[in-house]
Amino acid sequence: MERQRNLESGHKWLCERLGVEPGRYPLRFAPDNSGWYHAEPVTDGGYDLIVTERGRELSRERADTLADALYVYARAILAEEGTRQAASTSPPEADQRRASFAFQLEAMTRLCPEWHDRLAAEQQAVLAKHPFTDTAPSESAKRGWIGVLVVAALLTLWLTAHWPLWSVWRLQSDLAARGLRTDASITRLSESDGKFMDTWRVEYRFSAGGRRFASSDEIWLADYWRLENRETVPVLYDPRDPARAMVEGNDRFARLAWIWGLIDLLLAFILWRGWRRTRRDSPPPTKSG
Repeated sequence: MERQRNLESGHKWLCERLGVEPGRYPLRFAPDNSGWYHAEPVTDGGYDLIVTERGRELSRERADTLADALYVYARAILAEEGTRQAASTSPPEADQRRASFAFQLEAMTRLCPEWHDRLAAEQQAVLAKHPFTDTAPSESAKRGWIGVLVVAALLTLWLTAHWPLWSVWRLQSDLAARGLRTDASITRLSESDGKFMDTWRVEYRFSAGGRRFASSDEIWLADYWRLENRETVPVLYDPRDPARAMVEGNDRFARLAWIWGLIDLLLAFILWRGWRRTRRDSPPPTKSG
């Protein structure tokens, strides 16, 4: 019982010096399977410090003295706190262990200089097997700029490709707001067999402001059949620029929008597959000592 009380007092002192809540890193003398230490005093005067989780023993460490036991607890607490600290302060290209290890050593120095040397030796043993892995800042910056340029080029290409769609939408909006209606003479109806779909077109002429204008519209099949036996077709034109005209009720924007929507989905899928392949084939980070 005395050794238990001594460890409880030491644990309280340790948490106060490290500035952490004892409840976050509790001292227990029986397993609770939480992944944190519990202490078991042994007959020779030391302690077994054991980590269990879900009924499994993950580690067991013998501490021959009270100081050894407190060191193990200090090391574990600082490892948790260092990881949290590094996650919020380390640059993206840096191995977070750099900041975490430095934080642990600095805090351990304030706690006990001898423990600092012991922890430093243990860290060096870990790094001998698993060196720091950093992405060189120059490579990271280079990849970042390349990514920005690629995105800018793709966005420019996307906007350029969608210019006809925007132009049609602008035309339809303008004609719906201020367009004048007239009956135009049909000069030709045509049908084209496309590779992916057939198209139908009506060509027409009309008079506006004492001048004659000719234009054409791509129309739906139903409109094509409706106009086959007619000589005129109602059109809307812009009184400020009569050359801007279209067949009344012919929704060009809707026709182009669903086509470009399918193309956009295909491009998005291709870009997603390319991004996944780039992530899979990217080289591992470079090692540095």
